[in-house]
Amino acid sequence: MLGKWISIKEIDYYSYSLIKKFNLKSEVKKAIIKVSSLGWYHLYVNDKYPDQDVFKPGWTELQLRVQYQIYDISKYLRKNNTLKIMVAPGWMAPEFVAPIKGYIKYPASLIYELEIIYKNGKKEIISSNEKDELYSNFIEYTNIYNGETQNKVNLRVDKLTTKLVNVKSKLVPQEGERILYQERLKPLKMWKNDIGETIIDFGQNHTGIVEINVKGHKGDVIKLKPAEVLDNEGHFYDLNYRTALSTYSYTLTGEQETYRPLFSFMAGRYIKIFKCPSYLKKENFTAILIHSDLRKTNTFECGNKKINRLYKNVIYGQLSNYLDVPTDCPQRNERLGWTADTQVFTKTACINFDCKKFLNKWLKDLRLVQYKDGTVPSVIPTHDYGMRIGIGWGDACAVVPYQLYQAYDDKKIITDNIDCIKKWINYLLNSCKEKYIPYFSHIWGDWCAMDRDDLLKGVGSCVGGTSEKLLNVAYLAIDLSILIYFLKEINKPYKQYEDLLKKVKVVYQKNFIKNGHMIGKKGLLFSLKVNESCYTQTGLVYSLHFNLCKESDRKSLLKDLVNLVHECGDRLATGFLGTPYLLETLSENGYSDLAYEILFQENYPSWLYSVNKGATTIWERYNGIKEDGTFSSWRMNSFNHYAYGAVYAWIFNNSVGIKIIKPGYKEIEISPIIDKRLSYVKSIMKTSYGDIKVYWDKNKYQITVPKGIKAYIKLESLYNKVITNKTIIVKR
Repeated sequence: MLGKWISIKEIDYYSYSLIKKFNLKSEVKKAIIKVSSLGWYHLYVNDKYPDQDVFKPGWTELQLRVQYQIYDISKYLRKNNTLKIMVAPGWMAPEFVAPIKGYIKYPASLIYELEIIYKNGKKEIISSNEKDELYSNFIEYTNIYNGETQNKVNLRVDKLTTKLVNVKSKLVPQEGERILYQERLKPLKMWKNDIGETIIDFGQNHTGIVEINVKGHKGDVIKLKPAEVLDNEGHFYDLNYRTALSTYSYTLTGEQETYRPLFSFMAGRYIKIFKCPSYLKKENFTAILIHSDLRKTNTFECGNKKINRLYKNVIYGQLSNYLDVPTDCPQRNERLGWTADTQVFTKTACINFDCKKFLNKWLKDLRLVQYKDGTVPSVIPTHDYGMRIGIGWGDACAVVPYQLYQAYDDKKIITDNIDCIKKWINYLLNSCKEKYIPYFSHIWGDWCAMDRDDLLKGVGSCVGGTSEKLLNVAYLAIDLSILIYFLKEINKPYKQYEDLLKKVKVVYQKNFIKNGHMIGKKGLLFSLKVNESCYTQTGLVYSLHFNLCKESDRKSLLKDLVNLVHECGDRLATGFLGTPYLLETLSENGYSDLAYEILFQENYPSWLYSVNKGATTIWERYNGIKEDGTFSSWRMNSFNHYAYGAVYAWIFNNSVGIKIIKPGYKEIEISPIIDKRLSYVKSIMKTSYGDIKVYWDKNKYQITVPKGIKAYIKLESLYNKVITNKTIIVKR
């Protein structure tokens, strides 16, 4: 790009606008503009918006690379033209990005290059430089966490001082998915509660903006903020947003106008309106969801309303947090690409939507920031949390590519990531203070696990009761298993890693299993101290599911897991790391009936507990709202986290019955496990070969397998055949 990075010298403006006037010299054949910013930008050509994308140029590891967009603006040009680019900090906000030497600071910067090709064969280049004119605009304040203030009344436009900025980041064409305005929600209800708060309920927790279409009184101010939940008395509750103010303010002009934030977003189900003018009605408001533009690949429906609501919660939770980066939560002063959340959810993510492009872009940033010693930051793109390293977090460098490869059968996923995995494994080995037992000074462990003795209090920290050492060794073994699998897939030597894996498993068995049982106290609900025991649901699940135990111990360990679940009242006690594999471990060992009992459990802790409490997305912690209706600690209590939504992978594999045998669905097994509480199941899975369709009810199975997929169909004792390019109907 020929343009130069420019910004403003003034430090007290939260947004500014480039105004560039130019005249055409003759008839235009084509006009292409390339634009990027450190921050977010909106591009206008003669007051027209060339595309519908928002939050451009997207979020990458900004100190290393910045995406740019390309627009064909030919149809918008006339003889005399005005190019306008509005800029604001966006993901560059100082409260958001950790202090980094150089340009990562307020104010945001801009670069562009316009190439005009005339029909007479001549070309003209107009690009950003120090002579460009930059001005203030109607945005008085904007910040991702804190909201936005707009004022077009008595607007004063100040000419600002343009400066060049020494940006060393590499400019790259857009790699991620587009970010777009998506579903529109109209309010279900608008009311004033007993303490005078005016509240609107949109019926669905989500990430996006609120649009206001109104003709009010000139000078009136509409001010609002979001919340995910209301308290027991129906009062507005936003304490869990922590320091994120999320407040949006608009000064009305008196004309019929539409107001929406340009450089901020909010998350929640409800909004509170401060000093609500009497002419405002619920019809004036629309919530607009914003997320990356992902193609939906799976649909699911069953005859149980609560399971259907759980499925919707998984979908809305994923979309709420798939905003260019797979974030943990979209509402509080965080909204970061936590690696553990991503790695435990990737399998489900790739069932629900086509996430190949989305997650490959994120993995590229992960590889770029991996340190020479192999460490992987816990947050991608990095943040002030980013350099804290934890087991289950850094392992995203192996687990996410593995799940992507299973979903999409693209060996480039392997070749792109295999060196990163090797470096991470070497880091784990070099960190060991005891042989083959990696060591970390910081502990997250089985985050939010229900076996902690003080979880009922709703404490801020949620490190689980499962032994840190056990998890450290388990993930070393998991990473090695993935590396071996990948090396085999690309025909590279793997023997040395296979030998190493055997040694790691021996260490696991010697340190954490004794006489066929996990060592330590039983991890019942709310019973353990931090990292106290190996005898937990998570410890047992990792031993069984990842084949870390001796084969001779499998039977007794499985019995212990079943008994432990029963002793917990047929409820889970697992956290972020254990939950994705609990039901799977039970089903693959012949206990699908117990897995279903956990799925249908409605007592806390369970998935349906939150559904019964009115959840419309997945919660961060099972006791986000306690049984008495009060809330867990505001310090860490998001009602829109997708990690526990990983349960849908089990539903897809077992209730629908579709399991991948060979990557990309080229070989599958279809063997639904029936539970009458579902009544029926109907699901369509879109693959590169076509649609796989599964339907069952009390009377029949109906299954369609497209050409190119080899499917092993196992329907109770009724049908056991291999099919392709065929629809079968089997009576029950």
